[in-house]
Amino acid sequence: MIPGVWEWPASERTPVKCSVDDKPGCWPGDANNELKQMGLQADDVFRLVEMTLFLMILMPLSLKWLASRWHAAIQLHRLINIVYFVDIVRRHSHPHSWVLNTPVFIIYCIDAFVWSNYWRRNNSPEVKRVKLGKDYMVLYWVSPFPSSKFIAPHYSIIMKEHDTLEEKHIFTCFENRMGIPIYENEEDFKWNAACVIRVFRDRRTPQLGKLEQYSHTQRMYKEDPDYIITGPVPGEMSLKLQSSYTSSKKEILLIGAGSAANFIIDFLLWLSQLDANKQDNKMIHIIYTARNDNLFEWVAAVFAEITSRLDPCISGSINIKLSHTGEMDLFGEEGLLANCSLHQSVMSLDSTCHSTSMLNERVDLHKNTIPCGSKVFCQGSAPFKDAVKKACKKANASFFGGEGGH
Repeated sequence: MIPGVWEWPASERTPVKCSVDDKPGCWPGDANNELKQMGLQADDVFRLVEMTLFLMILMPLSLKWLASRWHAAIQLHRLINIVYFVDIVRRHSHPHSWVLNTPVFIIYCIDAFVWSNYWRRNNSPEVKRVKLGKDYMVLYWVSPFPSSKFIAPHYSIIMKEHDTLEEKHIFTCFENRMGIPIYENEEDFKWNAACVIRVFRDRRTPQLGKLEQYSHTQRMYKEDPDYIITGPVPGEMSLKLQSSYTSSKKEILLIGAGSAANFIIDFLLWLSQLDANKQDNKMIHIIYTARNDNLFEWVAAVFAEITSRLDPCISGSINIKLSHTGEMDLFGEEGLLANCSLHQSVMSLDSTCHSTSMLNERVDLHKNTIPCGSKVFCQGSAPFKDAVKKACKKANASFFGGEGGH
């Protein structure tokens, strides 16, 4: 190893050394023509160790953690990106990186730390929280921004008091486009955005701050609802679903499980804003499945409230299939439909244009469930999306799966 000269920006320059025998003429320190040897500078050795550590060890670890330890994985992934950027830009032999990489990195910093945190920032909005048992909750809040023109907008939510390394959590939400009283005390609280959230209680490993011993959603569930909410911004399927409905003649299937009710609810609400004279009505299929009794009951009532107000000339025919996979019998004397108000709500889903069916078992995706040649939009866990994707291949249907779920 032959140390070089340390110069700006932070790069070791190749040393110039006289020949071994002090003969006239010099040779660069990394290539000794007299000894027929090639040496490494100190910076070369450092970069070999650095890149091996970050790209061969920490990078695969961060990718593995994204599914189970996202809170730590995203920070590690970001550290690797920053270290790699600094390493290629600091070298005097990489002037092309100064020109090409630096502007992109500056744009990334603006987007990650300024735009996403302060664009449409709603600091401590008025929030109402409805707990659907211990595993789910619904947040309703007042947003000062107008309703989005796209389906299934994304909002980022984080507790106002949080640790520095805690990332805001992105949720697919729905907006009150119809002014319907989904929230039970509507007269006292005029909400315009809401979100169903699954509550996780896993202990954080590794723990990155003293406040975040468990999943952040547990804090959102237990503590006073004092949040920072940013958005709305388009979600991954917002424009795709919108374009498919307005431009394609193929049937559309929306399928979701658990908290994926958000994107289905917002799609139904979005239909109410369309101009009936400009729509080429098509068949819309909706499949929703949930194991949680409280969540299923809430979603069924919301679907009924929305579809009862939709103009058939706008929405066309909607076929809704609700699947309850929990332990409680849906149809028994003590089942969910024994609730008179819920029974009436669910039965109101049926009309001349809309139909519904309810199952007390899992949906068989391979029994003519997916219309042949249709466009399928799916949100849910990764195994759920994989199962739907396989069924779509058999039905020759186009599949589009949302992000999230593991």
